[in-house]
Amino acid sequence: MMTGRATSILQLAVIVCFVSCAAQAASIVYPQIVVGGGYETVLTITNSGSSTLILHPIVKQRAGESFPVKANGILIGDYENWTIPRGATFPYVLTGDEVARPGYLILEPVEGPGEEQIATSIFFRSVSAGRVIDLVASYPAQAMKKAVFPVDRSAFADTGIALLPTDSPNILGPLRFTLLDQAGAKVQEVELGYSGHTPLMVAEIFEQIPTPFLGSVVIECPRDFYLLVLRLEVAGDSIQLTGVPPGRREPVLASPIRRLPFRVTDAEYSTVLDRIVAVSSDPHRLYLLEPVSGTEKHIDLSGAPYCVSVSPDGRYAAVGHKKSLSYVNLEQATVEKEIPVTAEPADVVLAGNGYAYIFPGVYVTGELHCVQISTGTETLTSETPPMVGSGGKVHPGGNSLYFVADRQYVGKYNITSGTASRLYWQHGSPSASLGDDLWISRDGTRIFMQTGAVLSSSDVREQDLKTISELGAGITHLSEAESGGILVLIPGRKQWSDDLHDDEIHVLDAKSL
Repeated sequence: MMTGRATSILQLAVIVCFVSCAAQAASIVYPQIVVGGGYETVLTITNSGSSTLILHPIVKQRAGESFPVKANGILIGDYENWTIPRGATFPYVLTGDEVARPGYLILEPVEGPGEEQIATSIFFRSVSAGRVIDLVASYPAQAMKKAVFPVDRSAFADTGIALLPTDSPNILGPLRFTLLDQAGAKVQEVELGYSGHTPLMVAEIFEQIPTPFLGSVVIECPRDFYLLVLRLEVAGDSIQLTGVPPGRREPVLASPIRRLPFRVTDAEYSTVLDRIVAVSSDPHRLYLLEPVSGTEKHIDLSGAPYCVSVSPDGRYAAVGHKKSLSYVNLEQATVEKEIPVTAEPADVVLAGNGYAYIFPGVYVTGELHCVQISTGTETLTSETPPMVGSGGKVHPGGNSLYFVADRQYVGKYNITSGTASRLYWQHGSPSASLGDDLWISRDGTRIFMQTGAVLSSSDVREQDLKTISELGAGITHLSEAESGGILVLIPGRKQWSDDLHDDEIHVLDAKSL
């Protein structure tokens, strides 16, 4: 097993070596350094541009307070600048006093070339009794939501990590850690949450990890995080640290992106017809699209469509208009009936119980409208939802309907009697929007939110609506192939400031999520 001295050195090294060169308002940011108490951080900067580079260094501790740091023996002050001539390379040895202190370094460009013409390297070392020991050279960290790294654990070797949020609020979680053995079989899975920078040994995460052990760890988080992985090996008085860049895991495109000849207002998937069912306002049409070949058929509608829902058997669709519903036979490609309603829909859900459920439009507070298709009878739920403007989907089991409300609440209705009754709802995320719509996997275990968050679905309340993953993109529409292995995604915005790509189709490998 690792000695206490080795573990403490690894954790300190992890704090120091976690480096990011990501731009922050044109600045170069190193989220963690450590100086003092015999430790130094060595930063080397190369100016490959054609003009002089002037950088303003800012050194702070985690809460933003200043602490004493010297660069090449000169105290870094509020008005200190570093000047690097064109083509030159300058080293900066960062030191402190007798106390080891962690902090962060920001290099703000004052003038000179852009960041693409600035190269940096950084490493950590220990100085004791005049002896300098280079412990590890670090690597730039990339923001990610899902990562995998190898674990090699023995009596003389171990693996440690450092995690850091990419932005405010300074919270990481929930983080899901999955331990896999050498053959890829799951050994243990845990869900944890942290604040700020967090150095950990793998054994601190998993109670069931044996010694020796060879395998891997998968980390997933709904928010972006930075990750550093270090392997430590001890031989006598010698300690060797090795940086192990993690693999960044992203959803995999199963086919090239294809452009559509219209803008998608809303869409769902008919598995029995193997077609995307999409509606567009220009012109007013419902389209049946074959996702692989791109062939299409369309049905003209009487008015602008706001939303569409496909029945669980895949043969019918309900299209929401202003104060009306169109009931469409997809096999015959005809509109069978138009039903007047009192609501202006933000979303419609066509269930398998003979009812369509209309969520009221944005800025309209009210109950869920339950419309019986055969009679046109419209009834309201007995509870007022905590929202304005909502969307939802029927669970594959047929007895419940999940909904999203006010872009921050998510909940569940019981629809066994036709008229819906709300079971429960909860705040989805204190730091991010959930969007106005959701989709449910074919096996009923996962819920995909419009902003890309993936939640659990369960009949057990304590296991229901838990954040488990992140798609990495917003969603205009998402459907899953009948085999369960392929997701068809029309992307949308994760945030209002994001570019919109709702005229594209992405085909994803569901196993990569």
